[in-house]
Amino acid sequence: MDTLAQSWLALQCQQITDVTQGLILWGRPQRLKPLARWPEAAVPDPALQGCAEQALTEQRVVEQPSPSGHLIAVPLCLHAKPCGAVALMLSERGAEGRQAAIRLLQWGLNWLELLLSRKALKAETAPLDPLHRLPLMLLQRLLAAGSCQAAADLLVSELAGQLGCQRVSLGLLQRGQVRVLALSHNINFDQRTQLMRQLSAAMAESLDQNDQLCYPQQGRDGLIRLAHQQLARLQGADWLLTLPLRDGRQAIGALTLERSAPLDSRQLEVVHYLGETVGRLLETRRLAEQSWSGRAWQAGRHWLKGLVGRGGWSRKLALLAVLALLLALAVYQAPYRVTADASIEGEISQVVVAAQEGFIAAAGARAGDRVEQGRLLATLDDRDLQLERLKWLSQREQYLKEYNGALASYDRAQISILKAQMEQAQAQIELIDQQLARSRLLAPIDGFIVEGDLSQSIGAPVERGQVLFEIAPLERYRVVLQVEERDVAAVAVGQSGQLRLASLPDQPLAFRVQRVVPVLTSADGRNYYRVEAELAAELDQLRPGMTGIGKIDIGQRRLGWLWFHRAADSARLWAWSTWQ
Repeated sequence: MDTLAQSWLALQCQQITDVTQGLILWGRPQRLKPLARWPEAAVPDPALQGCAEQALTEQRVVEQPSPSGHLIAVPLCLHAKPCGAVALMLSERGAEGRQAAIRLLQWGLNWLELLLSRKALKAETAPLDPLHRLPLMLLQRLLAAGSCQAAADLLVSELAGQLGCQRVSLGLLQRGQVRVLALSHNINFDQRTQLMRQLSAAMAESLDQNDQLCYPQQGRDGLIRLAHQQLARLQGADWLLTLPLRDGRQAIGALTLERSAPLDSRQLEVVHYLGETVGRLLETRRLAEQSWSGRAWQAGRHWLKGLVGRGGWSRKLALLAVLALLLALAVYQAPYRVTADASIEGEISQVVVAAQEGFIAAAGARAGDRVEQGRLLATLDDRDLQLERLKWLSQREQYLKEYNGALASYDRAQISILKAQMEQAQAQIELIDQQLARSRLLAPIDGFIVEGDLSQSIGAPVERGQVLFEIAPLERYRVVLQVEERDVAAVAVGQSGQLRLASLPDQPLAFRVQRVVPVLTSADGRNYYRVEAELAAELDQLRPGMTGIGKIDIGQRRLGWLWFHRAADSARLWAWSTWQ
């Protein structure tokens, strides 16, 4: 058995590139012994042996890195019982390369397990005879073949030569029909000939009954062999054997052998090995060579076949669930709401501005304070104005004395001049009085100060017309929503909605849209339109500047439209900009 395992391991290590070491362990998990190693003279790496033991213990494929390379190990089973493991050390390669190596190793294990299951442990050191060496040789050559067609041609030619067959034919299932793919001693053949039709019928007869067929019949087994009988009669074959080729449990084709005499038991054993293992290799090659459309067709056909056949209840239930979901998306209607960020503002607001240039002398209120109409908010420095007023008061007194003297002397001309100067001084005094009054900043209405804090700006200069305070009323508020550009087309005046504020999340506030402002603003990389709405009822807890989320009720829409209309609009816009 050591010679068999050593030969098999050498073939695998030569077939799988970048292998630096290989090891086969045999026995129970507690009593493992090396059965073969590659290279033969190499001392197995302890990490490689540990990886093989882990694969046997856990009964799964183990893949792990190591300082010397990458380790992969696959458990080995005999009669459905764990009996060992095969481990390889690879040089560094990508994940796809490691997966390919694992697949090749699993394919090769089929041969090793089948051969070991029919050999006694006492014959471990006996050399392989040429007939039993045939499967390993064929596997190696089939793996090296460049395509599925080349592998099929090689298989039928080698079997015809090694087993002394008059003709060996191989056919694969394609869209429910058997098509002859390879014919020994004949590379070029026409599918329309009578021979091809007879071979396809014989292979289909075996696949329909899901069993191998031998003609002439040996014993009574209840199987039908009409196509085999006709093939033997018309082609002059004395003995026929057709066995299905499988990829796991699924039949993918058939192999037909024509001989002048029946195969002996050892030859039949080799043929059965091929029927159990070569089908998976050919199917993998064929799928790899198909176009993406062909692979999609095969996958869909296999899925549909499992759907309409017996069993597969999970797949059928999943399909029913998908159909029910699609029906619900197409029929069921749900409320369509436009969601937008919202804030509370005063319905009206008044500002307090600096009526003249000056400096801040005192500040009696700031943002957040509740004020009453006429309350002093801040004062400007009026010392210069007071001095100016004293100047004009003294000037007026001087003009008054001169005016009285002119009256006493009956100087009419001087009286007129002094009277005009006195009126000028009085006007200057009144102007300064008004400026002094405006230096006191008073609240114009009852409300909250929503903007303005001069407490940290005492002594700072202000300019004429500069906004110092903004006051919002106490009771009259409005909702301002920032609606995204893609949703604003659905918003119209008169629509209703609900608002939930961050400070009052448990109290929904109803509102009605009053105005859609046709001015676009940008923020956070998005475009928004300002939508103003009126609250249906106001709460005492409301304050200007509160923020939350508002939802505007648009109407009823289908559920599918609600879920996918944004994606559909984006795709439609992209397609229009790209292709039209």
